[in-house]
Amino acid sequence: MGVEATHHLLLGLDLEKLRGTVVVSPLAMPVHVAWSAGLDQYADLVPARRKRKLRSINPNRVWPGKPDGNLIERVVHAIYEQVCRQVYAVVDLHCCRICDYYFVAALEGHQPSLDLARAFGAPLVDLQTERSYAQGLLFLVAPEDIDRPSILVEMSPDGDVTYEMLGHALRGLRNLLKHMGMLRGRPELPKQQVVVRRADPVKVFEARREGYLVTHRRVGDVLEKGELLCEVRELDRFRPVQTVRAPFDGTVPSIGPASGLRIVHPGEEICTFKRVAAVLRN
Repeated sequence: MGVEATHHLLLGLDLEKLRGTVVVSPLAMPVHVAWSAGLDQYADLVPARRKRKLRSINPNRVWPGKPDGNLIERVVHAIYEQVCRQVYAVVDLHCCRICDYYFVAALEGHQPSLDLARAFGAPLVDLQTERSYAQGLLFLVAPEDIDRPSILVEMSPDGDVTYEMLGHALRGLRNLLKHMGMLRGRPELPKQQVVVRRADPVKVFEARREGYLVTHRRVGDVLEKGELLCEVRELDRFRPVQTVRAPFDGTVPSIGPASGLRIVHPGEEICTFKRVAAVLRN
């Protein structure tokens, strides 16, 4: 989604109305992408054993990289020094599970990053730290290391493009340009955005029976204790065999099976639920 969104963003930009500079890297790590997809491109760049080891590295766990590290660390370091240090704000575009819909993550406690996350306009904002999730993520490193507002945007579905999500992504990126004064106008925001903290406990619901999953809520909905979230229904008579309700007042970070298929198996995750850290009214 990030590759597609940046491509269409550039196609639609009126440069005469743009104030400032937009720096885009549609594929920040083409070597890693090609290797992971089994493409022949870059196949002979390193020996096979070395490639297997490098392919296992998540590039978004090694920021700010190393000038004398392995191939992945050197590429990350080059992007960090030649791009991230030179810009006002950093936006890292990723793909997520279809059940996560789309959301924006920001460093907890860094107000400029939270403002940037809010401006994107996603229904859910996830506040994270290295302790609450993982080390070496760009959107967590840049605010503390070089004091750049930085966000991570996760868009579903992983590995594919939908016109609905492309519309959300383009609107979000244009919102950021308006937020920073690079385009005229005000960001187009939803009436309400929900903020959660990754460090807070999460309630994970799993299917107890096989069947068809019916969802009654969407990511970012705010619910009171006892409200209906989803149901597993029989395939033949379509009667409910499992009903999931909100265990407390909170919100839905994800709903539906990670596979995107509504036919569920026992033990498969079907919904997550968290307390609300804040509700942003727009």
